[in-house]
Amino acid sequence: MRLYNIEIFAGFSYRGSLQIQDVDYKEDYISLEKNKIKSSQEALYALEGDYIHIWGDDIDTWGIVTAFENKKGKRQITYENFLTVFDADIYCDISLLDTLTIESFLAELIRTNYIENADILQNIEGLSVEVLTGTHGVIDIDKNVCNLLEDVIIPVFSTYQIVVVPSWDIQKKKIILRIERQQASGKTIEADLPNVLYKNIVVRKTKEKLNKLVVVNEEDPNEKLMVYRSINGEITTEDKDRIIPVVFGTIQAKASGKKTFGEVALEKAQNKLKKAEYENLIELEIMRDDRLVNPKELKIGQQVNIISGDVSYVSILTGREISETEVLIFGTVRLDLTKSIRRNTI
Repeated sequence: MRLYNIEIFAGFSYRGSLQIQDVDYKEDYISLEKNKIKSSQEALYALEGDYIHIWGDDIDTWGIVTAFENKKGKRQITYENFLTVFDADIYCDISLLDTLTIESFLAELIRTNYIENADILQNIEGLSVEVLTGTHGVIDIDKNVCNLLEDVIIPVFSTYQIVVVPSWDIQKKKIILRIERQQASGKTIEADLPNVLYKNIVVRKTKEKLNKLVVVNEEDPNEKLMVYRSINGEITTEDKDRIIPVVFGTIQAKASGKKTFGEVALEKAQNKLKKAEYENLIELEIMRDDRLVNPKELKIGQQVNIISGDVSYVSILTGREISETEVLIFGTVRLDLTKSIRRNTI
């Protein structure tokens, strides 16, 4: 039996709290999940838009309440990840990336729309942004209006492992968004060991596994840049250590601002080839207190090497499901049939 504390806040004002046993929890940065808290206790009460804090043992998370139900004394709160507030179409001046890092660009979009907006009712009370790393690159946006969550936040996570992590300071009435790139880890998980109760490995063998890109200059089609992903994962313009068979594609680019065609072309190619690196889905079910994997220490966006058979898969942690056991979800591919683990298929 595990005990968890539930706290409800209307904005930064305390609404109520209680303790319950055994919480089921799902987290997925690629496809944001809804979670539910159930109890017959009268203290379980919330309104839509309230903040909820669940903590204890191996879970410590915040969310936004989207629904409350009370039927025959059985109460239920449905809540979502805070990042869902950024599921909105905004003006997106991609030219800012000529002078800003991706993290600073994302911070600027959030400040403009949710912190310093002329419509003060649109601003989120207490929200602030901290940029902790600086990554230069490109974002695949070809329009001036984009969805902040779907077109910016999730793609920069998939390609560059840049995460937006909210944290609450109720006493100071602050919500701090920390934007940073998760640094590569050397962690290796042996998926064939007995501590792994179930494994599911899906690797796309399609054009998403590109290892060569031809970048054509939009303003001069005779000018081209060849970019390769080598067998050791390096993205380079040098024709060396090539992956066979060659899986190639063609894209266009042009000079922008102070950047030459060559600079823009290389950034666009890196963006596309890096994204392909994590086009897989790996699910590993383990015990929640597993000491070999240590799931509590794994961070969303962390790179991990997963070994199964004679193959080593490079992937990133993108989600987890916690119930009686814990399922770690790696990679950026999502298949509806694998959203839940079916242990009877082992």
